[in-house]
Amino acid sequence: MLFLLSIVQIATEVSLSEKAKLEQRGEDLESALTQAETERGELIARVTTLKEDVRGLEDQIRDMAGRLSEANDESGANKSKATQMK
Repeated sequence: MLFLLSIVQIATEVSLSEKAKLEQRGEDLESALTQAETERGELIARVTTLKEDVRGLEDQIRDMAGRLSEANDESGANKSKATQMK
């Protein structure tokens, strides 16, 4: 009978040890999930900011392209006037 009690006691200790390990693993996974969700939120915010930056740069490019086109037109007109004055 003492032998069976020892076996039950050992099995209980092993079971409690495994339970503690699994609970710790669960807590570790929950912590990792929370961290991943936080990082995901930060990355989404960063992507949003970068998209806004890209839109702003595209607007600047369009503006500069328009001014360049106007400058080219003006330059062509000035060359034409200069040629006519010769």
